[in-house]
Amino acid sequence: MITSEILKNYPILESLTQKELEKITPLCHEVHFEEGQVIYKEGDTAETFFLLQSGLVLLEERLHTTMAVTVGTLKPGAAFGLTSILDNTGYSLNAISAGTTELIMINGSGLIDLFEKDHTIGYKIMRATVSIIQNRLSHRTQQFVRSISEHPDIEDLNEE
Repeated sequence: MITSEILKNYPILESLTQKELEKITPLCHEVHFEEGQVIYKEGDTAETFFLLQSGLVLLEERLHTTMAVTVGTLKPGAAFGLTSILDNTGYSLNAISAGTTELIMINGSGLIDLFEKDHTIGYKIMRATVSIIQNRLSHRTQQFVRSISEHPDIEDLNEE
């Protein structure tokens, strides 16, 4: 069973009080994945918000039916599946278990309903969500710039 004591250890939830965390626990349950199992696929309806308890999760972008690029590796403490609390679209990446992985699954629509009832909880979690998105965007921008700077055509431009 997921308790408020467990939830308070996640950075995305650290600003919540004990009472606020207790409102989230009924929406939570634990799930286990093995190496290579798909947690969700790009385009799947975003219904679940995840907290990584143990193991690693790879976030992948599919480039072709036979090729995917890992754009992020999540470690314990990470939150993902953020789309489930942002809009009613599908997940934008694939999430794959990299080894034995333990997750806390939180019902996204239940969390949104809680935000509607308790705006303070909604504000605190959304503020933390924006911070996560900002960090991921910065990381991906750095990845992009690094890969572009190593492209042979860019090197040719530098020599001119």
